[in-house]
Amino acid sequence: MLLEQRDGACDETQVFRIAERKAKLFQAHTALHKPLLFPGVIDFVQAAKSRYRLAIASGGRRTQIDAALSGTAIACDFDVIVAAEDCPIGKPDPSIYLLTLERLNICCSSGHDFTSAECLVLEDSLAGIRSAKAAGMRVLGLANTYPVDKLHEADDVLPSLEHMTPETAMDRIV
Repeated sequence: MLLEQRDGACDETQVFRIAERKAKLFQAHTALHKPLLFPGVIDFVQAAKSRYRLAIASGGRRTQIDAALSGTAIACDFDVIVAAEDCPIGKPDPSIYLLTLERLNICCSSGHDFTSAECLVLEDSLAGIRSAKAAGMRVLGLANTYPVDKLHEADDVLPSLEHMTPETAMDRIV
């Protein structure tokens, strides 16, 4: 959008170069400073993994996701991870969440395909909230990256996952 605003057109080659540069800068930074997981996320995921199918639908690249999870207590707790390179259209388009749901239903087939309405998405950005809502999913906004007032389109917003269980999270949006 920025390139279109500036140049009147979007040069895909330039977009690719920018994305590659961003990925390299992120990789160099995270080599020295491992990204911290959001407060409360480890306890939340560990409580949820025995009862729910868990997935990550991220606009980040798989190498970034893997680096963030590597060495954590939840590194192997997700049934599906969908990264930027898996879905060419980014958030706020619903494609990444619909693809994630499709992959969850394929990998975790139990005779019941989950619907969008059965999903609870934890999101920390307005674009992500819009993406999940457009996919027909319920959304709990987490004010880790943006302030609470910027996430008002979510079904509910929390300051963090600290002291939150999957059951209390579900209760907040039902």
